[in-house]
Amino acid sequence: MPEEKKLSEIEKPDLVHHYKTDERDIIADALQLEKWLMRRDMKYLRNLNRYNNNGQRVEQIYDLYNNPVSYYFQASDDNRIPWPIENVIKSCIDTKVSKMSQVKVRPFFNPVNGLWKTRKCCRVAQQWADEWYQREGIYKSGNMAYRDAQIFDVGHVWVNEVTRQPVRIMPWEYYVDPAEETFKKHSRCMVKFRQYPFFALKDILKSGGRAEGAYKKNPFYRAQDYRIYYHLAEGKRYDIVDGEVQKISTIKFKKPPVATIHYCPPVKGIWTPSLVDDLITLQKELDLVNEKIHDAEENTPANLILVPTMSSGGIKASIIDGGKAAMMYEYEPAPGSTAPATWVTPASVNPQLLTRREKIIESMYNISGVSQLSAQSKKPSGINSGVMLDTLEDVESERFNFELQNFEGFCMTISEIAIDVFDEDADILPKRKQRPTVTWKEIKAERDFFSIQFSPASALSNTPKVKMEQVEKLQKMGLIGPEWAAEMLQFPDLERSYGIATANRDDIEMITERAAEYREFDFYDVVNVGDLYKNVMNEIMRLDADEENESILDNLIAFLKVIKSKMDALRLAATPAPPPPGPPAAAPPVALGQPPNPPSPQVPNALAGGNGNTAAAMQQAPA
Repeated sequence: MPEEKKLSEIEKPDLVHHYKTDERDIIADALQLEKWLMRRDMKYLRNLNRYNNNGQRVEQIYDLYNNPVSYYFQASDDNRIPWPIENVIKSCIDTKVSKMSQVKVRPFFNPVNGLWKTRKCCRVAQQWADEWYQREGIYKSGNMAYRDAQIFDVGHVWVNEVTRQPVRIMPWEYYVDPAEETFKKHSRCMVKFRQYPFFALKDILKSGGRAEGAYKKNPFYRAQDYRIYYHLAEGKRYDIVDGEVQKISTIKFKKPPVATIHYCPPVKGIWTPSLVDDLITLQKELDLVNEKIHDAEENTPANLILVPTMSSGGIKASIIDGGKAAMMYEYEPAPGSTAPATWVTPASVNPQLLTRREKIIESMYNISGVSQLSAQSKKPSGINSGVMLDTLEDVESERFNFELQNFEGFCMTISEIAIDVFDEDADILPKRKQRPTVTWKEIKAERDFFSIQFSPASALSNTPKVKMEQVEKLQKMGLIGPEWAAEMLQFPDLERSYGIATANRDDIEMITERAAEYREFDFYDVVNVGDLYKNVMNEIMRLDADEENESILDNLIAFLKVIKSKMDALRLAATPAPPPPGPPAAAPPVALGQPPNPPSPQVPNALAGGNGNTAAAMQQAPA
């Protein structure tokens, strides 16, 4: 009889890591994700050609080696000249993207009256976000993703955890499980690129693999496909080149590293319409009207010459040569009458057809929420006053308010993903002498104690003159100081002035940080001691209200005493010395026969009395 095993020795099923880990299964699942989402490719193909090429040619969404001038012009059966196509769809999308590009969503790290460490992490994270958003061109990538959402239905920005760079990826380059995306419970996701350069993959190619052999054979060639498969449940990243796993890395984040923006939030699932989908039927109707107008203009003669027949005494039609500018038509005049040749200019297009064309264009702009004032840089008909123009702009802004909120949330999500996927042990800011380092691990540890809000830079006008007036008004209201005014203007030619204006504030913050954490109380004499005293005093009150660690408070209190002593010494040095005593006054002459005046009682100085009370000093004086 076999020996019974103890309960602890019995192999239990792994209820946590029950996902597929075999490389063949990973590749098979990657193909399954692609299979689920391939049905969207035909829609994307149609919308791309509708936006890019007026719908006149078929350009594959995956092919990067196409011919940009190989248009398939559409023409009528009786006319070889193609008719003009007015791409109102592109006009609407470009106008909306231009409006959204004015919005600069600045992530604002709010410690919510947190402790000293939380405030320090927020301050460092704020410096990183301001520089990272500008250096990596996130605003531009965000606008391009917003344009993708208008054309296709969705736009993506992928935050590469290896290079720490945000990358705008096309809608057909990101793959998720539709059910997991619907319920926001992701176990895996995938980013896929086709025709990816081999030389950019040389560091991850597996030795002896097929991809490495292809690279050695032609290093300037391209991979057929390059997949980055994130197994979020297991914490693994698989780099797959041409169906072969090249590298497996460990990841610590549990959410997809891709920020997504939709044209409109999905009603169900992950599929949504796009602006192209909303307008494409009207665009086709407009194309049909333009075709009719074009055919009418091409087939209607510029001039019509009516020539009577010879039998009625007229001239022969063949004698008159109208060329291409006229068409001859011979007719029989009334019996017994004669008539000369007559030149007639017929109307080529029915006015009703032209009215129909204008109505279609107007409807397309109305559906997209774009006015002719914005799209065509002209005043709409019937708008004749400045008040009406302002009202039109206000209505248009309200129309896009929901999309603006989505765009702001999209830009905020990029910074949240960056915090989640960046290496925990990496420093947020480059190391520098006398600057405390903060790692992403510390930021993640304090994540529950601060919030990331947005601060739209579009609150100020883009016109320099108007912006200066707004900032000046804020200064007069006492809401901002001169050091903040230069920063809000954000003019390149004011960079020198900005550095000078904010130097005192930046140095004070660094001095306060060194005193709080390292008990270093030294600072240069050029620092404004009064501003330093106020800053430290405010920090003590704020941290005491939040029940900060006593060591931080003790350091700041001790530093405040040092600053107070410095201020007293400066005040004493600035107090002028009293003037030296003059020579004693000569006694007045005494008349003969009169006794001298008795001496007056000595009244002690009020300050020397110790209590500063002059009346008490008078009472203590001798009679």
